[in-house]
Amino acid sequence: MDILTCDNVDVIFQKYRPGTFLPALCHVFMDINAPLEVLESAARAITYFLDVHVDSTARKVVEVNGAVKAFCKALVLFPIKNSDDLDTIRMSRDVAEQSVKVLELLCRREARAVFEADGLQSLLHFVNANASTLHNDTLQSSLSVASMLCRRLKADHPAFSSCVASLTAFLDHKDTVVVDHAIESLSTLVDMLSHVNVDLKRLNEHGLVDSLIKLMATREELDHGEQDIAFPIGKVVHLLLSLLRGSKGLAEAVLKEPIVNAIRVVLAAREDEKTSLAVLSLMDLIVTFLFKGYDGIQKSHGAQDDRTVYDDSHSRDLGAIDAIRNNNLEALIEAIENGTDVNFADPFGQTILVWVAYSGTEDMAEYLILNGADPNLGRNPPLHYAARFGRPKMVELLLRHGAEPLKVDLEGKTALDQARSSSNILKEGQHEEVIRILEAAELNAKQNLVSNPGMLGNDESEDEDPSQNICEYGDHVVGFLVRFLPILVRRYQNTMQMPVRKNAITLISKMISLCSRDLLSNLLHKCAADWESDESVIISPVKSGSKQKKSSYSQREFGNLLVDFLAMVLPADEEIGFLKIGIKIVTDVMRRCPDDFFHLLLREGIVNNVEMLASNSDSNPKKQDLAYFAKNVLDKYFTKRTATPIGLVADLRSVCDRIIQLFIPGVNGLTPTSSEIEAVLQDLVRFLQVENMVSPFELENAGVIEALIVLLLYKDPNDEFSNLEDSLIRRRTILMTTLLRGSNSEGGSPLVTLLRKLQTILSCIERLPIYSHSASNSSCIDCIKTPLNINLRRAPGEKELLDWTGKTLKIEPLVTVSTIEEFLLRRVVPQWYDHDRNEMNFVRILQDDGRKNEFVYSRDFDKNGVIYFIGSHGCSKE
Repeated sequence: MDILTCDNVDVIFQKYRPGTFLPALCHVFMDINAPLEVLESAARAITYFLDVHVDSTARKVVEVNGAVKAFCKALVLFPIKNSDDLDTIRMSRDVAEQSVKVLELLCRREARAVFEADGLQSLLHFVNANASTLHNDTLQSSLSVASMLCRRLKADHPAFSSCVASLTAFLDHKDTVVVDHAIESLSTLVDMLSHVNVDLKRLNEHGLVDSLIKLMATREELDHGEQDIAFPIGKVVHLLLSLLRGSKGLAEAVLKEPIVNAIRVVLAAREDEKTSLAVLSLMDLIVTFLFKGYDGIQKSHGAQDDRTVYDDSHSRDLGAIDAIRNNNLEALIEAIENGTDVNFADPFGQTILVWVAYSGTEDMAEYLILNGADPNLGRNPPLHYAARFGRPKMVELLLRHGAEPLKVDLEGKTALDQARSSSNILKEGQHEEVIRILEAAELNAKQNLVSNPGMLGNDESEDEDPSQNICEYGDHVVGFLVRFLPILVRRYQNTMQMPVRKNAITLISKMISLCSRDLLSNLLHKCAADWESDESVIISPVKSGSKQKKSSYSQREFGNLLVDFLAMVLPADEEIGFLKIGIKIVTDVMRRCPDDFFHLLLREGIVNNVEMLASNSDSNPKKQDLAYFAKNVLDKYFTKRTATPIGLVADLRSVCDRIIQLFIPGVNGLTPTSSEIEAVLQDLVRFLQVENMVSPFELENAGVIEALIVLLLYKDPNDEFSNLEDSLIRRRTILMTTLLRGSNSEGGSPLVTLLRKLQTILSCIERLPIYSHSASNSSCIDCIKTPLNINLRRAPGEKELLDWTGKTLKIEPLVTVSTIEEFLLRRVVPQWYDHDRNEMNFVRILQDDGRKNEFVYSRDFDKNGVIYFIGSHGCSKE
């Protein structure tokens, strides 16, 4: 009792020496005839000793033969449930809870002893049998100990299967801390099996993959406790990723699960960047598996596993980094030969080769690359580090072994950009030499891209068709791609997080680049609603010349949705990196299915956007490169097709030619009558009676603008001035009367339809300056610290603003104009309290000898008081 009531640690340790008293307490707890009250008090006293100084006391407990086993056995025996005595039930539960605390403290120093005493099995049995009645603290402590012990569980352990079953069952628990510990334990087992090359399918014997997918899809519907402020869905996704990377069978199994719906739920409900990136990585892995099989996953995803290693291999891998820091090639070689992964990444995502590029030697880099290190792997690639710190020999070595000079880092910069920006900051290093090397490398890489029909990383020749030999999972390809596209477009549109947008558009590009001609043609008219119901309704991108409407992306055909996405990406004010990827998508679809996609690209203005990008005369080298790529696409795929219109555009061109022929001398030669003008205009109205029959860009390519200019403004030099004026008035009257006479499909007049489409055409031609920026994820007033990208328009007489950016602006609704003004002024204009004291208004008032200042007030802070007088700058500020 002294131990439990005394608050002086020194007195207790002096009076009750741990070396003699702890073994005695352990023997008391091991006494099978001891009352429950004695067992509980003994366990509580042991807990006290361990909690005060676990380093010196844990070993004392372990040295008592059978002590640790007794605490583990207590979790199996207690709490007693079949007793009529409520005190017995309560005391037995207290003994079990104290045993959990003892094991938790012992695991800090003597985890092996606890594991060898069957601690893991006992804890999992205890939680399984009593989860509904245990206090949350005990439940969480039990699983915390179990997660530590899982690090010692081996694949051949007799209890392996039962432990996996218990941990899988915990994923359905309502306490998210319990779920978190279960995920951590399962992740540990994944790492352990991966290191001994065991198929991870063994972990799915009790439905682990199905449980993880259900957790992703239904977690938002569960009742969360107070501690569940942000459930770590990202951990669930990372665990699922690790499982799929480690087992072909699990990768096959996930194709039959409702994984698409789970992905949609997570991306719709989660705004944090890490979770979104993890889900996009999962989608990328599935796409890779569908087209390239399990071998493709190993090649493209195997080195990117965000593993958390708890055994000795983690220290060994970090030892390789220590060898680089110490410039010790022999130690590095020894670490690699002892099993260190040459593509191991530290907790910040930097590989061993990145460390070498920063501070190692060329010999180290050569050795790593020859042993399989990827020169392009890492959150920021090795080439960028070598360039940033001015290391020309390292840059040459990396380029020689396949480092990509055009690859960008997380900041969107190439290695050359890093070298240029660092040359003015870092005095050490040979940055000028590095810049010269990288300029030559970039030029050569760009020339290769231009000469390559695939462009921007696509190695296909003109006659080659990718994925002709789709693996055995080809039956799933159409369903997954059709359902993935709406999810990716929606995520791109509804986020301001640049890494998320970049990964989304990159994955869309990858999906298209892997499609064969036949597959892409098959996808063209498919929609996600054919596979599943999707009742989520969002704002679709603004269609050219039409009002914005609510629609479900799942109802959109694949081809139309893809082209609408390109219309969202390709305007010249978008990020350059995204523009390049957009042009690559255009190239891929035109090379595979030109007849199917050309009219869609023309209709939605993609051809016009490419023309504008190709005509860009900006002196920025990156924009010049972009213009060069765009011009190649334009010349190769669009110029000839736009010169000879077909179909609806050809019919409309014929009408426009007839309008011109009525007034151009030498073509008609006669002054047209009113009936002739009205007849040809009636043919034009036919194309305007259905709102979406002809897009604005089809009107432009058909020559409608030129025809209208001739109709409304052409002056015949042989006419008298008075006759000319009468002629123009007559033409305009006929045009207005004809266009106002009918009605279109939406109840308006053809004139309104024409004006809307002309407005769209003119806005694209003029390209009036729009401030276009990107912003990181932020909230409330802080979001204006970073410029935003938004383009809102309202026509005269209309009450609603239309969002022409195709993106969602998220901002705190309580922010007002005055709040923003005050926020900005504080950052650009010195406030009155920032000035010299003698210049302050209230000081000058008080120093004015001819003025009497009286302060009569009833409260300290009312407006007549001195405090208010000083705080309001002499009553001149609010």
